[in-house]
Amino acid sequence: MAASGVGLVYDSRMCAHENESDRKHPEQPARITSIYQRLTSAGVVARCVKVEAREATNEELSSVHTQNHVELMKAVSSKSYGKHRRKALASRYDSIFFNNGSSKSALLAAGSVIEVADQVAQGKLKAGAAIVRPPGHHAEADAAMGFCLFNNVAVAAHLLVHKKKELGVQKLLIVDWDIHHGNGTQHMFWSDPQVLYFSVHRFDKGSFYPPGDEGNYDHLGADGGAGYNINVPWPHGQFGDADYLAVWEHVLMPVAHKYNPDMVLISAGFDSAEGDPLGGCRVTPSAYYKMTKQLMEVAEGRVVIALEGGYNLTSTSNSYLACMHALLGDVFPENPTHLSNLLAPTLPLIDRVRNELQQYWSVLSTDQKKTLALKKGVSPLSAYYEEARKGPSQNIEETTKPGSSKEVKGQSMDAIVLTSTTNGVDDDENGYNVATEVAHSSEIVHPSSVGSSKGKTFAASEGIETHYVWYACYGSNMWLPQFMCYIQGGQVEGMVKDCIGCRDPSPPRASLWLTVSNQLFFGCKHSYTWGIGGVAFIDPLPEEDVKTYVHVYKITLEQFKDFFFQENSIMHMENQQFTIDTDLIQSVRNGQPATSHTIFEDRCYGTIIYLGDEDGIPILSFTCSLEDMEKFRSGDLEENIPAAAYEQAVARSLINGMGLSDGEARDYIGNARLSHSTRVT
Repeated sequence: MAASGVGLVYDSRMCAHENESDRKHPEQPARITSIYQRLTSAGVVARCVKVEAREATNEELSSVHTQNHVELMKAVSSKSYGKHRRKALASRYDSIFFNNGSSKSALLAAGSVIEVADQVAQGKLKAGAAIVRPPGHHAEADAAMGFCLFNNVAVAAHLLVHKKKELGVQKLLIVDWDIHHGNGTQHMFWSDPQVLYFSVHRFDKGSFYPPGDEGNYDHLGADGGAGYNINVPWPHGQFGDADYLAVWEHVLMPVAHKYNPDMVLISAGFDSAEGDPLGGCRVTPSAYYKMTKQLMEVAEGRVVIALEGGYNLTSTSNSYLACMHALLGDVFPENPTHLSNLLAPTLPLIDRVRNELQQYWSVLSTDQKKTLALKKGVSPLSAYYEEARKGPSQNIEETTKPGSSKEVKGQSMDAIVLTSTTNGVDDDENGYNVATEVAHSSEIVHPSSVGSSKGKTFAASEGIETHYVWYACYGSNMWLPQFMCYIQGGQVEGMVKDCIGCRDPSPPRASLWLTVSNQLFFGCKHSYTWGIGGVAFIDPLPEEDVKTYVHVYKITLEQFKDFFFQENSIMHMENQQFTIDTDLIQSVRNGQPATSHTIFEDRCYGTIIYLGDEDGIPILSFTCSLEDMEKFRSGDLEENIPAAAYEQAVARSLINGMGLSDGEARDYIGNARLSHSTRVT
């Protein structure tokens, strides 16, 4: 029988499962309705073969669950059970709720995944997808757990491999990209070489849900299944497209091709997507498309996607849509990814995973063609990408050696670039590549009115020399998504106004972190872009024993000028008679570090400050005038704490860029206030 297309199963009856005591619980009915609506509006539903949902049978569920658990989950929604008894039962489990629709929903979820997987295995469908809830990968053989009642994917996998041998599925690959480790699935196939389980998830040294060490990379399976359980445990959040795709390239896909499965089931949890409230990672629809597309290279494309987690309705729906485009063979707009976008722990973690698995998978042994002349203690994969990580010229690239310290025109400035290291697990797991945060955050909303090239004067094609400066950011602009709003327009969450963007929307050419001796504090009661609350300033003059973090971006002088006007709420930049040009910068630069030049006396950020040089390029910022600084010190102008959203942007930049914990970042912000310490003269 010839396969007839991509199957899709969805049934609104699965919306009956709901947390009656918390209607805003993240595992809510809107998770599946929003996906189905998004697929419908995109024309995808009409292009798919409708698969009828059905309930799983006792026999099917008992293939991986105990009979007692099956009977209990079927009975919990009955009238005889009652609301109070259901609540008492739920309290026995970890992160579980029940209502009178739970049993039916769970049976439909499991049965629907079984049905679409069966039709793909039979050759009726090329591939398939199941929009189901409740999810399944946390459910154990004898217990509900983590929003999951039955382990939908595990039931379907076990049936195909062990109960329906006539379908010819002798080897099956389960790929779990949910942000949480699929503990239940791992346990169910721990000793089974016919099911290869792969999971990439947050681990956080065993503190991320589900807690414990079972999601670590050294848990490989047992007995005949040794080597058939693969975990890639992220040490924290913020991992994005480049990190996931590197795992695909260097761990999953080499093993998948070698294993050569007859079918692939994806436990598709989209809580790893950017914007998810529980996950904290940054995977975009483009990456989900690519990951799905690569998995279609094995098993002759017999891939089934089954929904697991995902709690931001927009990002989950868009990500699921991207996966459907992959299954349908569509071309999908791709975000450019480069190795320079990798977070620092990624390559060392991949090395550790590969080293653990090499005894089982020779394909993961070091490829001599990719091995450079290595120094002792440098990981092969990290060394291979030593040059590639720097990225093409349009990407943000590293500009200093790790841990270097510089004397800049007499002012000590500690240059900090945190990079990959293999000298210890703590370094690997806590480091960040601050020079390579992803510039295309989906949190940035770009209005159609920005991004114009009008007034652009530094285009190389025009034959005009481009002048660069280092722009030192010490407030919310330290966070790259916020910084990119000023470059390309739009806003991040918490802002009350759109930035109009620079006339040259090119991203910064490079980035590094410094410390300066100018005191950070928060002043003003209101700002144009953030509304009510204080915003960051630094004292134009340095002080003794003061260290303030600054994220320094290499941009054109024209972009710096546009930043200056935007920060001072001057929206018609092309009409300004005043020019920030090389002559002005040179006049400021001829003074000592921390020389300032006030341009707009009536604006909060009307003073340009020169902080020194880096590679012969001036480091500039802007802050309040010396006159206003004296008013802040005397109390004539009040310091004000920042709004929560502004503080969050500053904290995120310090967490991502400097590797601070959330508590350390909050303490740094809380301690940013003026004192009467002696100034450097």
